[in-house]
Amino acid sequence: MKEQLTAYLEQIWTEYLDYKEFIKSIAKPVEELRKEVAQKITPQTTAYEAQQLFFNGFEKIMLHNGDFINQQNRLFYTVEAYKNSIEIPQEIKTEVENLKFLQIFAIKDGKETVINQEALDFTKKQIEDIIVGAGVDEFKRRFL
Repeated sequence: MKEQLTAYLEQIWTEYLDYKEFIKSIAKPVEELRKEVAQKITPQTTAYEAQQLFFNGFEKIMLHNGDFINQQNRLFYTVEAYKNSIEIPQEIKTEVENLKFLQIFAIKDGKETVINQEALDFTKKQIEDIIVGAGVDEFKRRFL
C-alpha cells in the first residue's frame, strides 16, 4: 500500500514540476500579454485571426495559469492526505510550505467578508482596464 501511495505522490510531484517549469517559460505580466496581442492586430486582421491571436497570445496563458493552480492544489492535498501514511521527501514538503493560496472572500453566517483587499483591488483593476480599454460604449454593446 505504501508503495502505491509513494508512486502516486511521485507522479503528482513530477506533473507539478513539469507544469511549474512550463509556466515559468510563458509567464509575463497581463498588461504585456495584452499589448503584444494588440500590436499583432492590424486593420487587415480578420475577426477570426484576431480571435486566434487573442486566444493564443493571452487567454490560453490564463487557462494554463488556472491549470497550474489546480496542480498546486492537487499536490497540496495529496501531501496533506498522505503525510501520516508515508514519508514525504523534504523537497516536496518545502514546496508545499511555500504554496500560497489566494482567497478573496470568507463567508460566515451567510455573509461575505473581504479577507484579501489587495487581490480584490487587483481584480477590479483588471475589469476597469478591460472596460476602459474597449470603451464603455463598446462594452455595453457587447455585453449588455
